[in-house]
Amino acid sequence: MRYLLSIFPVYTRLIRTTSLVIICALSALVGRAQTDVENVLTMGRIALAYDDYVTAIQYFNRVIEARPSMAEAYYYRADAKARLEDYNSAIEDLSKAIHLNPFRLDFYELRGVCLGQNGNFLAAITDYDYVLRHNRWHQNVRFNKIISQIQLKDYENATHAADSFITHWPNFSKVYLAKVEISLAQKDTISALSWADTLLKLTPQDANMWNFKGQYALRHKNYADADSFLTKAVLFLPNDADSYLMRAAVRHGLRRYDDAIRDYDEVIRIIPQHFVAHYNRGLLRSFVGDDNRAIEDFDFVLNKEADNTLAVYNRAILKERVGDYNGAIKDYSTLIHIYPRFWAGYASRARIYRKIGKLNAALSDETRVQRAELDFFFTKPKLGRIKKVNTKSEHELERYQQLAEETNDTLRVRLTATAGRIQNKKVERVFLPMFRVTVLGNSVDAYQSILYLPTSSTLNLHNAVVSAESKAEIIAETQLRLWLSEQNPEHKVLLLSQKAFSLIDSSPEKALELLQRTKTLQPESAMVHYNIGCVLAALGKLSEAELAFSQAIALDNRMPEAFFNRAVAALLQNNNVKAISDLSKAGELGLYRAYSLIKQAQKQQTK
Repeated sequence: MRYLLSIFPVYTRLIRTTSLVIICALSALVGRAQTDVENVLTMGRIALAYDDYVTAIQYFNRVIEARPSMAEAYYYRADAKARLEDYNSAIEDLSKAIHLNPFRLDFYELRGVCLGQNGNFLAAITDYDYVLRHNRWHQNVRFNKIISQIQLKDYENATHAADSFITHWPNFSKVYLAKVEISLAQKDTISALSWADTLLKLTPQDANMWNFKGQYALRHKNYADADSFLTKAVLFLPNDADSYLMRAAVRHGLRRYDDAIRDYDEVIRIIPQHFVAHYNRGLLRSFVGDDNRAIEDFDFVLNKEADNTLAVYNRAILKERVGDYNGAIKDYSTLIHIYPRFWAGYASRARIYRKIGKLNAALSDETRVQRAELDFFFTKPKLGRIKKVNTKSEHELERYQQLAEETNDTLRVRLTATAGRIQNKKVERVFLPMFRVTVLGNSVDAYQSILYLPTSSTLNLHNAVVSAESKAEIIAETQLRLWLSEQNPEHKVLLLSQKAFSLIDSSPEKALELLQRTKTLQPESAMVHYNIGCVLAALGKLSEAELAFSQAIALDNRMPEAFFNRAVAALLQNNNVKAISDLSKAGELGLYRAYSLIKQAQKQQTK
């Protein structure tokens, strides 16, 4: 017994020492994991600071996967999503962050901003009020609440709040913009101008206010003042297309056509695809005799809007001037087809026919015009014989020499896109293609639609991958058979998919039959269901395609291509709410082009 007692302390020390070693080792591992998570979070914040929002989201995704209870990671990911205008998903992240940590006021502040951007101003005010209960003099939140009140047309409370704000922060220039907007909403233009002048005394380089004063002067045809105000606007904000566009209209009113053309040049430099600027520049070029370049502008317009009859009419006139008689005849014929009673078009076409020696055609058009003139002077048209004019174009042809106008709000906050804002890039509403075997490309994109399967190691030996990239070079089916065995189910699926892809345009029904065979071989393959969805979409069976993409997502909820294509199917069925949710998930998973479609869907949703 004494022996046992004598060895017990030694044994106890041994256990304690061993436990201490194990605990220390675990602590080291936990500490290292903690450091890694913090480092990734820091890298995400750095990417966010440099406007690289999509990369920031990927860092925050990794943090959330490692530490799903970290409220801060959801907050920063929401910030990145908000800057990409993915407000719905940002609100979800912020609500999660608030659930995890309800004491952070900045979480409520950002959620209020996102709710406001989504048009839910009452909910935004609720979040702002929560912040203000804990921090009464939070400047940004008090200002944002004023903006929400203006949007709700609660002008009385917005006015009181703005007056109180000015008392405490008289040098905060944006509140004077709010006062201008309140005055304009109440149709008190005199007060709006007075507040604008107050702001300009405080910040004489405020381009928005000079723009507003120029807009007001233009509306009242005070062209000299408008030109002066807008010149200051472009001086202080040289990349603001709106100010150049407005000044061009002013200079058109002053008949300073060359100066106006130069302003349209600036608009197009800033926004190369600007429709109105191209149209108006073409019109002014026609005024100063720069006919060939005017035709180029109208060509641009008609590439964007093929049924713009005003552009067709102007181009017809210009083509006749430069001697392109066949082109002019074609344009006049287009107009006559749309407007069968466009007698000026018949007369012009007849004149050109005579110039090129087509006398019979000229005589036919001239006869139509003469009959129309006789009917007008001597008879009343019989209602039953009147041919209804095609209303496809909303344009009135007699306005062909008037400038096109751009509809804008009276006062706007102008935002310029940063490098990270890929949501401003144009993306068509088209489905991503099937997964098939392609040549491994040299893309520098952050994300490539590549699946990694057990067979990938075999394909990699031949510089090939399983890809859904639209521009990827496809491997010939005969070549693929040399690498893969039909005895292997996965190989067989890839061979059938390769064959189906080659048939999707010419015989989509046959392609679908082949893919149904792949489902019997690998019913639990997300790729198989995704590919079936692609073919169903090509057949126009959108509801069935949506179901197939849903099955792919159920099998692999980290396949962004399936979310993207399901969103496109929803968009084409006018289900914008569902589409925006799927696009947000696709973007979060790395398919960044989804953010561009989110913006388009949000715009369509507000129409």
